[in-house]
Amino acid sequence: MSDEKGKGVLAHSGHIPGLDGIRALALGLVLFSHNVIYDRFTHLRPFAVAGFIGVGVFFVLSGFLITTLLLREEERTGSISLRLFYLRRALRLFPALWLYLLVIGLIWLSGGLPDHPWHSLVSSLLYVRNFVGRGHETGHLWSLAIEEQFYLLWPLVLVGLPRRNRLRLAIALGGLVSVTLWRVFAARAGLVSAGALYIRSDFRFDGPLFGCALALALRVAPRAVTWSNSTALRSGLLAIAGIAGIAAWVGLRLNYVVYPGTDTTVVCLLGVTLVLSQIGARGRGSNWLAWRPLVMLGQVSYGLYLWQQLFLGPSTEGFETIRAFPLGLVATFAVAAASYWCLEKPLLRLKDRKFHNQIGRPESSATHDLPVGTRTAA
Repeated sequence: MSDEKGKGVLAHSGHIPGLDGIRALALGLVLFSHNVIYDRFTHLRPFAVAGFIGVGVFFVLSGFLITTLLLREEERTGSISLRLFYLRRALRLFPALWLYLLVIGLIWLSGGLPDHPWHSLVSSLLYVRNFVGRGHETGHLWSLAIEEQFYLLWPLVLVGLPRRNRLRLAIALGGLVSVTLWRVFAARAGLVSAGALYIRSDFRFDGPLFGCALALALRVAPRAVTWSNSTALRSGLLAIAGIAGIAAWVGLRLNYVVYPGTDTTVVCLLGVTLVLSQIGARGRGSNWLAWRPLVMLGQVSYGLYLWQQLFLGPSTEGFETIRAFPLGLVATFAVAAASYWCLEKPLLRLKDRKFHNQIGRPESSATHDLPVGTRTAA
């Protein structure tokens, strides 16, 4: 492109507020869904599919951001360090999760969670909660498990094929097509339950792969990709299309009319559309996702996602008051804010200081994992 606006993400080396806005939007869909399905606002329960969309968008954004950062590391240093990658992820993700599981464990030990087996805490700690365990308070950690399982594999592809972005892109596209076809076949043939289609890794890896493919496509064919967002008008139209698609999907409950197994694919494509709207030319049509309150919400999204499961849920014995609306929602925001400012943000600073000299200048382009704050787990 001839001007700076048209260079999209390749021109952005700093913070991209709209990506935090996308994260906030996705989190809002999850919070809406959980407030609807647990004994409140029952008349809105048919629209609880919003949570499914929110998680799908998170997956796409995660794949895009993590892959972008790993590619930038390779461009700066000549290689990708798996050791540093996993150390950064551990420093970013583990402490907040451990704190949440510690609190849940203490409540369990006190007898406050009689229907929550101990092995659910272990499976959550080991990031296999999408395969093992039951119980509301750790039920949402299936999504974090899928991401960690994915990032045990995907960086190996990048490291094993240094600077071969065309082949990497082909693998990402082949992977997402294979996962999609497998999910469609399983759904159509009735091989597994709807719940398994929702939380099993082999049915959901296409989400982050969509984001990975977008990040690679920006390197392999930048002109073809950035054509869609090279002007403020086009970026605005992409943002409108993405939001309208989500609204239609929720409002019209289109998941009931699409071909079995393709609902996840449609959600991922909506996520790609929103990401494209924020990494290209900026204008009024797309800048509203960079609205400061949305950005701030995106920054504390990891804590919000962790803690909302404790304060939003069925009104079981002992939880009637704290889970009453709107007290439960207020408590979620209060604890998540405390987690961010007292635990996560200091660790983000430590992460940047510790790894600054090893991988170059740390990026801060809203690049973090599902559903983390302002910096990446990569």
